[in-house]
Amino acid sequence: MTKPKQAIKLNHDMGELASVHRQQIAIQIAIGKLEKKLEQNEHYIETLMEANQDPNESMVYAYAKISKNEIYANIFHENLKLL
Repeated sequence: MTKPKQAIKLNHDMGELASVHRQQIAIQIAIGKLEKKLEQNEHYIETLMEANQDPNESMVYAYAKISKNEIYANIFHENLKLL
């Protein structure tokens, strides 16, 4: 390879590296936001469990667990879209 071709390839490789780095940062930000939402939902679940002592308690807990699992699925889906 001649020097100009090496420089062009180096610029191209650096551009790809910067793009990957931006994607990693975007994924980290998205994961941080989703983890915060999970923490909020866990607190909400605990609050519901403490406040709800009637026979429907198991249904409330099951619904809360389903919602939490949907958030995990969304985290995975968002990460796939960013890749």
